[in-house]
Formats: sequence, C-alpha cells, structure tokens
Amino acid sequence: MINCSEKYKDIALRYGLANQINRLVEECSELIQAVMKYKRITESKGLELEKLMLAKENIIEELADVCVIMEQIIYLFGCKREVEKTADLKIMRQIKRINDKTE
Repeated sequence: MINCSEKYKDIALRYGLANQINRLVEECSELIQAVMKYKRITESKGLELEKLMLAKENIIEELADVCVIMEQIIYLFGCKREVEKTADLKIMRQIKRINDKTE
C-alpha cells in the first residue's frame, strides 16, 4: 500500500471526508469500467494489441487514482493499522484456502 505522506494528508484535510468518500465511489466506478473494457477486449475475436495496451494503461491510471483516494480515506478515518491488520488476515486466509485445495 502507498504510504500516507503529508501531501495525502493536506489533500484529505482540504476536501474533507464527505467529499473524498464521494470521490472514492467515482474512482472505484471508473476502475470497474476500465477493467470491464480490458476484459471485453481480451475476450473478443481478433485481439488488437494496441487496444489491449491502451486498456491496460487505463487500468493502471485508475488503480493509481483509487490508491491515492483510498490513502486519504484511511488517513481521515484514522484506521491505517486496522486496514493493514485486516488485509494481512485476508491474505493469510486466502493462502490457507489455496493450500487446503492443493493438498
């Protein structure tokens, strides 16, 4: 996860929690749209490499937007440790599921 720098804090405090939650919804929506476009391209007949690369670049841009706003929300909620702990637990649980299925 991206470290919450002073710049993230400044932006978060400037716009406030309510505005940044709305922005998080918008950015997540844009990421979903970019992923769906990439998926459509990869599933189409006659795969066009240029379109695929542009779609990938769009996903990268949208992922960055989501990461930036997510860090602001984490800062505004004051929940960095809780998010990191929960993420670690989720990763460990998924690894256990993978290991249980392969044994």
